[in-house]
Amino acid sequence: MHLQLMTDIYLDSFKKPQVRLPQLVIQFIRVLLITNVSLMSKFTHHIFVCINERPKGDPRGCCAALGSVGLHAFFKKEVERLGLKGIVRANKAGCLDQCEYGPSVVIYPEGVWYWVGKEADVTEIMERHIGKGEIVDRLLMPGKNGSLPMVKA
Repeated sequence: MHLQLMTDIYLDSFKKPQVRLPQLVIQFIRVLLITNVSLMSKFTHHIFVCINERPKGDPRGCCAALGSVGLHAFFKKEVERLGLKGIVRANKAGCLDQCEYGPSVVIYPEGVWYWVGKEADVTEIMERHIGKGEIVDRLLMPGKNGSLPMVKA
């Protein structure tokens, strides 16, 4: 309904050449205020953790078999420990097509890819990347983020 109201105001502006752009912007802002529509996300970061499962022995690897479900749960605990609940969201993700490197994680809005092997890695990402805005170089996903290719373990 809100989108329809905003669309109607926008389309009506073309029918009325006397309506200038600033008036249209003012009308748009009024509609946002009246309808409580927010243009901003409530989260500053989204952390996507691959929990995809593949059959045992699949040559592409399997994040779930390497502990990604538990690591996702630990990301959620770290969000809470750092008082970031409602600000940072740790999401489960399907396959991110990087399973051969181990549990895959991508953080938005930056689009930084990490591989995570243990809870200490999660803590480091949360404290450095999320907390301080620093990239955790040692955990960068090979071939992503402009990082140098790494040898798989």
